[in-house]
Amino acid sequence: MGKIKTDMEELVNKVRSSVAERHAGVRQVREETRRTLAQDGQERVARARGLATRAQALGARMAQQGRDRVNAAREAKRGLGRVAAGRRSAVCENRSRMSGHLTGLRQERSRMSGQIRQSVQEEVADIRAAVGVLKDDVQAMMSGIAADVESATSLWRNAPEARGGKPVHQAKAASRPPAAAPAPEPAHPSKPGKRERVLGIVREHEDGIRLVDIGNEMGVDWRSLVGVAKSLLVEGAIEKIDCLYYPVED
Repeated sequence: MGKIKTDMEELVNKVRSSVAERHAGVRQVREETRRTLAQDGQERVARARGLATRAQALGARMAQQGRDRVNAAREAKRGLGRVAAGRRSAVCENRSRMSGHLTGLRQERSRMSGQIRQSVQEEVADIRAAVGVLKDDVQAMMSGIAADVESATSLWRNAPEARGGKPVHQAKAASRPPAAAPAPEPAHPSKPGKRERVLGIVREHEDGIRLVDIGNEMGVDWRSLVGVAKSLLVEGAIEKIDCLYYPVED
């Protein structure tokens, strides 16, 4: 645009100078001869045609520049649209990927929480079973101690050396049998066949099985199988890794 303006100003200046020269020439031509006026008219026509040609060329160039600018603007707009669409697609893809990751993390956390909860419950059940065993052992030991104390007291009362004379009711005491210590009750009473069923189910699942699943297959509460599973572990018939029970190869 600046060049066009400069060219137009130059043309205007030339036209102005030409007009001035023409007026001067006209005055001179009027003084000299009318033939110069005809020649000057021809020159003016030629110059006008040249100016018209240049003006047309300038107009055509300006129109082409305008079209180029419009095309460039449209292409830039299309490019921006493609960039915006790409960004939106990337955002949607990242959002979908993150949503999938979050869903996977939630499911994994839920699964791990269930495993930890199950493991803790089994450990608590094992601890309770062990406490029950200790209680039974302590009760059996206390019963044995009480029987020993009673037997020692009876012997002390019936010994002649301890009393300095004959024991009272010696014959009656001699005929009475000594008190026997009560037999301790079994620590883990289990139904007949439960041990074999648990061992058989574990052997059927070489990839490991949880105690809850064993209880489900047997149709019983898995907590009632803690003692049986513990005894099988002590015997070495099965092994436990994390919360899964595996068969032990013979």
